[in-house]
Amino acid sequence: MRIDPKELGRILRNRLENSSFAVYGKDRKARTAAVFNILRTAAKDYGLVPYPDKAEHRRQLLCDFMWVEKPFRRLVLAAECEWNIGKRKRALLKDFRKLMLVRARIRLFIDQLPPKSRSYAPRRIRRRLAKELGMFHDHRRGDHYLLLEIDRRPKVRRIHGFYYQVGNDGRITKPTFARFGVTAASRH
Repeated sequence: MRIDPKELGRILRNRLENSSFAVYGKDRKARTAAVFNILRTAAKDYGLVPYPDKAEHRRQLLCDFMWVEKPFRRLVLAAECEWNIGKRKRALLKDFRKLMLVRARIRLFIDQLPPKSRSYAPRRIRRRLAKELGMFHDHRRGDHYLLLEIDRRPKVRRIHGFYYQVGNDGRITKPTFARFGVTAASRH
């Protein structure tokens, strides 16, 4: 089954925005559980095997979350979540680099805009992640990168989605993440 990465990003963003308060709450474990539940449900909707899945006794493998074809043939999606943006930018880069090394057609990175932090600059972090893409030399044509930013500011509470696709030659020159699925409700 072919999955349109931009459409998948819109679906995940919408499910996250319409999910419980846990996605926007203070409790990291609850936020992670809410995100993983949405990813797990979406994997099953596509007929894929989610990792981890406690109900099926599947533990986490290479990344925070993965979708695998049945039988275990190909990694379709690899996802990393990083909640400590303001305090640990190295952790953010480490998780993003891990995604670049994994051979998945779709790589999903989920981070957050802390509710009170002024030190977090989403555009600056996206530029840094794009720079990491440009420095990495083992891309495959058609690789897709999705970024979902959970904006936890009380008056906003929204998910922002961004996208980048590696060109047909497998090379990256001056990568930038483009916003996808902008609706009237998500513009600012």
